[in-house]
Amino acid sequence: MSIVVPFIWIVLSTFTLVLLTGKKFEIVLPLTFILGVFGFYIGGFLGKVSNGLIFCALMCLSFFLLAFVKRKDLKENLDKLLTLGFFVFCGFYLFFSVYHFFTSFTTWDEFQHWGPMIKETIRLDSFYSVFESTLQTHKDYPPFITLLQALWCNLCGGYKQAYCY
Repeated sequence: MSIVVPFIWIVLSTFTLVLLTGKKFEIVLPLTFILGVFGFYIGGFLGKVSNGLIFCALMCLSFFLLAFVKRKDLKENLDKLLTLGFFVFCGFYLFFSVYHFFTSFTTWDEFQHWGPMIKETIRLDSFYSVFESTLQTHKDYPPFITLLQALWCNLCGGYKQAYCY
């Protein structure tokens, strides 16, 4: 289950962006991650980082609405949805999901910096720079990567070191 939900989010959200922009899957794939983090960032300003999951769910559900509205153009857009880049992405996703399934932190930076930042973000459901945070250093570090990893952990069902990869 931990690899299925993120995969569904990535694919449906990217398919939504393909239908909106008319670009190929591999072109708008990075935008999916950027918008997911942006949703978490706005959620953090609204009180809970995890409110960004609502935005992510809306991105996924938007695909079905857009597919219905643009059903006449769906055959034309099918060439942009199911591209070689889509199938390469599926292969890499499966490979790295299996490869990192039992991975854990190994370096000092992961134990002292990235790991605690992700844990604090998930534990507090807020930015790690708030007063309640137990972090001792780097409370002013830009949160993009941490929010991406917190998003991924939330999609996977909770914090686990392997999900941070």
